[in-house]
Amino acid sequence: MRGLSIKLKITLLYGGLMTLLTCIILAILIALSNREMLSSASTNLKEEVLNTFDSMSYQDGRLFVDKEITEIQDGVYRSVYSEDGIFLAGRIPYEFQTNRALSDGQLVLENSDGERWYIYDVKMSIQGYGEVYVRGIASVESADSTTRVIMRISLFLLPVLVLMTAILCYSFTKRLLAPVARITRTAGEISKGADLSKRIGLGEGSDEIHMLANTFDNMLEQLQSSFERERRFSSDASHELRTPIAVILSQCEAALEREGLDEVEREEFQVIYRQAGKMSRLVGQLLLLSKGERDQQALNLEMISLSDIFQMVAEEQEELAQGREIRILTEIQPSIEMKADETLMMRMMMNLVSNGISYGRPGGYVKISLHKDGDQIYGEVEDDGIGMTEEVLSHIWERFYQADPSRSTDSAGLGLPMVRWIVQVHKGRIWVESEPGKGSKFSFCF
Repeated sequence: MRGLSIKLKITLLYGGLMTLLTCIILAILIALSNREMLSSASTNLKEEVLNTFDSMSYQDGRLFVDKEITEIQDGVYRSVYSEDGIFLAGRIPYEFQTNRALSDGQLVLENSDGERWYIYDVKMSIQGYGEVYVRGIASVESADSTTRVIMRISLFLLPVLVLMTAILCYSFTKRLLAPVARITRTAGEISKGADLSKRIGLGEGSDEIHMLANTFDNMLEQLQSSFERERRFSSDASHELRTPIAVILSQCEAALEREGLDEVEREEFQVIYRQAGKMSRLVGQLLLLSKGERDQQALNLEMISLSDIFQMVAEEQEELAQGREIRILTEIQPSIEMKADETLMMRMMMNLVSNGISYGRPGGYVKISLHKDGDQIYGEVEDDGIGMTEEVLSHIWERFYQADPSRSTDSAGLGLPMVRWIVQVHKGRIWVESEPGKGSKFSFCF
């Protein structure tokens, strides 16, 4: 049951309850109808037996019995016996075979030749003749046949009723849970596209589902406002920091060009210059990300050669890789082109390759792959470094997150978020596979 949807669970529940309830009701109706038919048959038998005495008379020393007694009245066979049990007149069913003695006023049910029969005997005195017995015999088969017909009809109607109940229940449940499906779909679209501007918008309503949808919309409103404030802060702070950082860099350059600086002072200015440069690159990346998330970053789309860009990045990163005793391997299919922003594509590959080098192991490798399959372009950056745990994998796309700060590059946790943004704005997708101690593989597709 865990794998079933709520609609199916409710349908099965109410369908099962409906089936059980229908079976109970049909069983009660069949039992009551059978009992009623048997009661009606016995009552009719008694009436026909008692009416038989009106057809008998004693005249001139003889007992006269009307010939109608040989006729079957409403399925009742009648026969007349003397007080000694001698058959005088009437008719007995051919299938009825019994030696039951006559008994006054008793209604009995007896089996004979595989069939059930009601037997009713009445003793009455005929003036001038004496006492006689009238026996009435009626088959119960007609009542049983009616019961069997009812059961056949019930067996036909039961699955029809169950099916109709299941269809109506499923349709009603589907309509009832349609807002829940809408909530789920909206949440999925938000999660997939990171667009907090979407709303469920069920409108007015006082039931629990409308309250849930309105609460969800209010939560999205607050989240959107919070994220917008964060993005504005990141953008404004990055923009404001560019000027003082530029001043620091220019002053350091001017100071380093002056003559008369001793080695200690020159080293101090160089440290300030390097850190200011690192800060400038960090602010530039943060500003680019902020503009991109607010759709304010214009893309310079043109036909570019991804093969050439990937090869160029591999060559540029060679020196950094050699410093860590890491080999850069390439498996790049030539002449692969696509419409993209060349600067952003270059930055994406630089971040991925430098990330692989930073988290690689001495003597290991970073492999760059690129190939085309139909209208799909696939790329990979793979290393045999330290790898990542599931916990780390769940955070790598977050800004400023660093699994191991001692290995981080100048991106300060902005490299992978920028990679993902670049892939997304080019209508692509990116995913990662990693295992601790065995390395990581970043794959993307355009």
